[in-house]
Amino acid sequence: MKEIKSAMVTPGRIESNVRLDSDKTIAPTMEEVIAETFDVPVEVMKVPFSRTRIRRILDPRYVYIYYVSQIKELGPSATGRHVGRLHCDIINACKQYEKHYSTNKQYRERVDLVLKKIHRNQVTIPEICRT
Repeated sequence: MKEIKSAMVTPGRIESNVRLDSDKTIAPTMEEVIAETFDVPVEVMKVPFSRTRIRRILDPRYVYIYYVSQIKELGPSATGRHVGRLHCDIINACKQYEKHYSTNKQYRERVDLVLKKIHRNQVTIPEICRT
C-alpha cells in the first residue's frame, strides 16, 4: 500500500491521506463516491465508459478522469486506456473539469464534497497499469 504525501494542484486539492490500494477490503470505490455525490447510477461510472454525452453523466466522469490522472500521475494516453477513451478525450475532460470548477459554483461545491468524502472514507483508488 502506498500513500500520497502531497498530491494535487488546484483546483480542488487532494491532501495527504488518500490511499492507493489494490485491496478490495476498503470501500467505497472512487466511482461510487462520485456517483453518489452527483446523483447518477453507479453503472454509468463503471469503466470503460459509454459514449453518452448527457451533461448529467459527463460532469461526474470529468471529475473521475481528472482525479485519477492526477492521483496516479498518469499521462493522457495511460488514463485513456484505463477509461476506454483516446488521449484527446482525456485532455478535453481535464480542460472541461477545470473550466467548470472555476466558473460553476454548484459544480465546485459537489467536487469539494467528493474530495471530503474521499478523505473521510479512505476511498479505494483504482489500480491502473502504466504501460
